[in-house]
Amino acid sequence: MTEITLPPLPESPPAKLWELVHMAHGDLKLRERDERYQIDMVSWHDATTSVCKVCLAGCVISRKYNEPACACPSNFAPDWVYAFLSLDCIARGGMSSALTYFESVGEPSIMSPEFLKEYDEQLSGEYTTYAKSPVQFHSWLYKLTELLKKHGI
Repeated sequence: MTEITLPPLPESPPAKLWELVHMAHGDLKLRERDERYQIDMVSWHDATTSVCKVCLAGCVISRKYNEPACACPSNFAPDWVYAFLSLDCIARGGMSSALTYFESVGEPSIMSPEFLKEYDEQLSGEYTTYAKSPVQFHSWLYKLTELLKKHGI
């Protein structure tokens, strides 16, 4: 294990949800290898113990600090707050809520019935928590990113 520095947090979240999920997934993979961090999908960015516990959104939040710190979405601009809430919903398997939050970032009307139908048919049954199976969670995130990209979301 080693310490890994992520690129700085952009001023605004990506315009497309698939880009945000792709960014978060990459950050998650890097934080898994960083000895200062522990993946815990119930902690935003919590450094109250010897390691900083981070969720999927917390991995992106860690770009601001690049060191263990205590932070939550309310420490950020409103666009990022909604982006982080969207990622939190995704990490918990709540796709409809994730889409609703991301619409607040500036992408109106992304609640595509075609996407939701395809998601329900192909991916909702594959969802598992990170705690239960990190490998399956990574696979699901990858497939979700591809499906969002396919639908231009």
